[in-house]
Amino acid sequence: MWHLLGRLRELLWHREVPTDDSSPLADRGESAEAIYYEVATKKLDFQFHNIQLIDARASTLFTIGSTILPITAGLLTSDQNALDDCAVAKVSLFLGFVFYMLLAIWFLWSYRISKWDSRPDPLQWKEVTVGRTEAEMQRWLGDACVEAYASNEPAIDRKASKIGAALWFLAAEAACLTIAVLAPLWPVW
Repeated sequence: MWHLLGRLRELLWHREVPTDDSSPLADRGESAEAIYYEVATKKLDFQFHNIQLIDARASTLFTIGSTILPITAGLLTSDQNALDDCAVAKVSLFLGFVFYMLLAIWFLWSYRISKWDSRPDPLQWKEVTVGRTEAEMQRWLGDACVEAYASNEPAIDRKASKIGAALWFLAAEAACLTIAVLAPLWPVW
């Protein structure tokens, strides 16, 4: 078996690259610059799609966190004496509010990251289009998209990590508020 895998690896590594027009690029009828441009723009478009998804999920997390707090308050006000008699419920309610505030802060911090590189700049594009061939333009645009993609990645990572922390705060808020509602009903407390 290992012999066959070694032979397959040898065939793949030592395969000759065609130097004539029989390459896969020539089969599609597109130049390397056209394919490079297409891939670069699709990657940048996909990145912007991911940014929109992250923002939508962040909004959903904040909406859920903002909804469970008043629902909990409504449930607890139905029997004020039970809340007054249960220290665990009071502490849990306070911690739930603290976690909600942390969720709100992290949510707002994630939205502060909103400056995205979407090259090419229209003014720069106007200057570059003069006197260039289509292949040169595709290469230049592909390079601009790749640079934009690379400059956006660290900001997306920061934004996603803030949303990840907000998710943990939402889970902690929900747990604390659940305890605050259930603790007065528990005879042990």
